[in-house]
Amino acid sequence: MVLAGCGGGTGGARRPHRTLYVSPSGSDDNAGTQDAPWRTVRHALAALVAGDTLYLRGGSYVERVTAVTLQPGRPDARIVVAAAPGERPVIQGLLEVRDASYWTFDGINVTWDPATGAPDEHMVKLVDGVGWIFRNAEVWGARSYAAVLVAGTVRGRPADWTVEDNCVHDTYPTNDPNQDQLLYVNTGLDAGPGLVRRNLLFDATNGMGVKLGGPAPEDGGAAHVDVRYNSIYNTAQGILVAWGSHDNRIRRNLIANVGPGYGGIRAFELSGRSNVVSDNVVGDAKSLLLEDPGFGRLTDGHGNRFPISPDFDEVQDCHGFRPRNPAAQAYGTDASGAK
Repeated sequence: MVLAGCGGGTGGARRPHRTLYVSPSGSDDNAGTQDAPWRTVRHALAALVAGDTLYLRGGSYVERVTAVTLQPGRPDARIVVAAAPGERPVIQGLLEVRDASYWTFDGINVTWDPATGAPDEHMVKLVDGVGWIFRNAEVWGARSYAAVLVAGTVRGRPADWTVEDNCVHDTYPTNDPNQDQLLYVNTGLDAGPGLVRRNLLFDATNGMGVKLGGPAPEDGGAAHVDVRYNSIYNTAQGILVAWGSHDNRIRRNLIANVGPGYGGIRAFELSGRSNVVSDNVVGDAKSLLLEDPGFGRLTDGHGNRFPISPDFDEVQDCHGFRPRNPAAQAYGTDASGAK
C-alpha cells in the first residue's frame, strides 16, 4: 500500500514519500530500504514521518514495541505500516503505540511472548491520537487484561479512530473473574468518536468480547463508540457497557455462546446515558440484554432478535464462523455488504 504525494518537512519544505522495510534478517544499522531493511519494528516506527509507508517482511519479531516516540501523519499524508504483500509478519511480545495520529496499521499480527509478558499488561495498546486505523490483524494468545486496549489519557482523544476487520482470539484466564478481555475500550468519557467494525472475537472465557468502560466506576469509560457487525463467540460476556459510559451505539452484531447466567449485551452498574442497542442477534445466552437492578438501562433501538443460534460452520480459527442459520446471516462479520 504506497500512497502518492508529498511528505512533511521543515520550514514548509516537501520531500517525496518513502517506502521502507523491516525484516527479521535485517539490521537497524541499515538504510531501511528493500535491499537493506531494518531489523526491529521499534526502530522502524520511530523513523517514520508523514507520508511514509513501512512494509514488515514475513517472519517473527520477538520484541516489546513500547515507549516509541511517533511522528504524526496528516490527513493527506498518512503513515502506513503494513504487511509486505503476500507475507505474514508476527510481533511476538507487545505492540504499544501512542499518539499515532493519521497512522494505518494493516495486517500487523501480534501474539503473546511467554518469556516477557506480564498479566497486568495489554498485548496491543492503542493510546490517544486522531484518525488512526488498526485493521486486518490476527491478535491471539494474550495472558493479560486485554488482547487489544484502546485508551485515552487526554481530553478529546482518541478521536476518529477505527479498529476493523481483525481476528482477536484466545485471551486466556489469567486475572480475577471477568478481567481478561478480547477488546477493551477505555477511551474516557470525553473522548472523540471511534468505530469497532467487522471484528471476529472468540474464546475469552474469563472476559468480554468487547468491554466499553474503565477499570472502576470513577476511572475512565467509553463514549461515542460505534460497535457494529462484529461476531463474538465463547466469551464470559458478549458486549459490556459499564458505569459512566455514554453515547455508544451497538448494532448488527452476532453474539453466541456466552457464559452461564449472562446476557449477550450487559449494562454493568450503568449510569451513562444514550447507549443504544439495535438490530443485534444473540443466541446461547440467558437473555439478549442483562441490566443490573437499580442502575441505568440500555436504550432499546429495536430490531434485536433472541434467541437465534447462528449455527456456525466451524469455530476453531479465523477462517470459520460463517452462520449457516439464514436468520443470522445478515449480522456479524460475514454479513453481505456490512459497512
